[in-house]
Amino acid sequence: METETEIMDFMNRLEDRFGKIPPQGRELIRIVRLRRLAKSLGIEKIVLKNEQMILNLISDAESPYYNSPAFDKLLWFVQIHARQCRLRETGNKRSVLIHNIYTVEEAVATLEEMLETTMTN
Repeated sequence: METETEIMDFMNRLEDRFGKIPPQGRELIRIVRLRRLAKSLGIEKIVLKNEQMILNLISDAESPYYNSPAFDKLLWFVQIHARQCRLRETGNKRSVLIHNIYTVEEAVATLEEMLETTMTN
């Protein structure tokens, strides 16, 4: 599922066939949305663990990603939320650690906010 419409259509088909989707099922479906959002921000891997979200960025320091609008949005978000976010670099691995993310739903909302972030916010 690549688009929000495809995710919603899938949820509707599940509900038509099986009835109301339980909370655990909704969380799993949110993971699809989370991965799609992460991909649109150029994030290679995303980890939710210990009430935090780790966004693993592209390892190649020469990647055009680091001059892209997606990376600008991520940096601007980190700057706006400096108390909640931390940039990390270990060897050639770069990541952003975001504290106080307790659910997949909160992670999705955070990435959606990141995508909506502009330099004027």
